[in-house]
Amino acid sequence: MCAEWEGEYGPAPSIQHLQTANYQTVLGGRPLVYMFDAHRRYAGLVKALRDECAAAGVPTPFVVFMGWGPGVAEAAVVCGADALGAYVNPTGSGGAFAANLAHERRQWEALRQTGRQVVPTVTTGWDTRPFHDCPVPWYPGAAADNWVQTAQPAQVAEQLREALSFNAQHPEATLANSVLVYAWNENAEGGWLVPTLFELRDAGYPQRLDAVRGVLRPEVPPGSGWAGIGR
Repeated sequence: MCAEWEGEYGPAPSIQHLQTANYQTVLGGRPLVYMFDAHRRYAGLVKALRDECAAAGVPTPFVVFMGWGPGVAEAAVVCGADALGAYVNPTGSGGAFAANLAHERRQWEALRQTGRQVVPTVTTGWDTRPFHDCPVPWYPGAAADNWVQTAQPAQVAEQLREALSFNAQHPEATLANSVLVYAWNENAEGGWLVPTLFELRDAGYPQRLDAVRGVLRPEVPPGSGWAGIGR
């Protein structure tokens, strides 16, 4: 696991959290910390976290600024962040998901062209129509055309494979050798890996998770080992 910090809108990850045995670390033990919707005004927050870690004897965090396009590089420079990324890379207008895959790969390259370190994001879907149909006060502005066609499991696997290849092709820009997958359970935004009732009913196993596992552990037979999930 690792922390996704919402800057001034949420508490900083605690030292205890960063020292959890299964916390994700990179580059010799540095805790991996993502900052959502990063901004240049977050310099003090980043410094405070680094200072707290230093005082506790914890390696300085590897801070990834998540923003919207290469403009996030300016905030990263001002705040001393280590790398650039994104929470999600959506397109819209109800287009094919294949176009979203291509758009996202261009975003990885745009971030790399800034000369900063990069953690590529793998978008598993984008469809905010539930928020348009059933508005909630904490998610304003959802539009009826702000969606893309549903990603197929094979496309999720393809994009993860491409992200890992991007890291392998550009080791100088991806020192952390990490990938961020959007998302485990952003179901109302259309991006998820969590097993769904429809998958279990129709296929008998969690197809998206199986597709991801197929990339990371290709030696495991597709569709195997899921007995009892969802029960």
